Amino acid sequence: VVHSVADWIIPAYVTTDGLAKRYQLRLKSLNIGVYAAAAVAVALGAFAAIMFPYGGNWRLLVVFEALVLVTLLVVQWQDLRKKCRDRWVTYRAMGEYFRIGRFLSLVTPQAASGLEFDRFARLYSWSSEPSSIPWFAPVIGWVWDNRPHLDLHDTSVPWLRDYLIADWFNGQIGYYEGRRNYHLRWDKRLHWIIGVTLFSTVLVVLLHVLMDYFPLFLGVHHHSRDLLMKCLSVAAITLTSIAAAFSGYAGQQRHNYHYMRFHRMTEELRGIKASISAATTMDQLRMHIGEVRRVTLGEATNWYEGMQEQVIDSPS
Repeated sequence: VVHSVADWIIPAYVTTDGLAKRYQLRLKSLNIGVYAAAAVAVALGAFAAIMFPYGGNWRLLVVFEALVLVTLLVVQWQDLRKKCRDRWVTYRAMGEYFRIGRFLSLVTPQAASGLEFDRFARLYSWSSEPSSIPWFAPVIGWVWDNRPHLDLHDTSVPWLRDYLIADWFNGQIGYYEGRRNYHLRWDKRLHWIIGVTLFSTVLVVLLHVLMDYFPLFLGVHHHSRDLLMKCLSVAAITLTSIAAAFSGYAGQQRHNYHYMRFHRMTEELRGIKASISAATTMDQLRMHIGEVRRVTLGEATNWYEGMQEQVIDSPS
């Protein structure tokens, strides 16, 4: 039984999961690239303008800065990040529905049609009314209609219940816990980096002000003082651009939002896992799996809709 279901759904899941990972990696690379390039462009412009205001070979930095800005303009004009984002969330959502369908098929009556599975587009959303029906809903329905025929009765409940808990519940909870901890860790890291960068910027600005109003501060000679003042100006602008880049990237990643989402899912599934262990009939098992279906498909639906609506800001 388990092998027949795996042969039916795993090829579709592996395909969509692989495509999702590919476009997710491209999106991550583009996001890091555009914010890093924007910070580099600002730093190079400040360095060239402040340190070498009268031209010379170092003015070539301005040319390089212009090339970086043109590249950013092309990326934004072509909307490359949004295209990768749309493909990523589409294939990731399809992969999630296929993965969930692998287990749902074991307890869902054979009479249920494809519409009973792609109901994530309407009924199983956690929101009051889903914003749209994904274009791939018919694909999900077609795959579901071609699932293998299973004839399981109450005598199959013990092994089926244990299989669902071991392979689905425990694996799902472990995955949610891992993702929850990952997003919490990176949310703290990015906040710490932004805070340290801004604090360093304040120190640099204060030092610049002190040296401006108190020329003999730190006992630096006139020539060395002018060079140090220029370096402090460049450092202040560079640190500010770095903080802005990290802030923009953190806003795109939304680690705190995803941490709360995975935390909620973990607690939901833990509660259902405790109740499903007592199921002794197929009807009881289907009732508890119905709750899992509501939670998992609802989460997948809300994630898909939320990611589709997320605005990808320019790194300006």
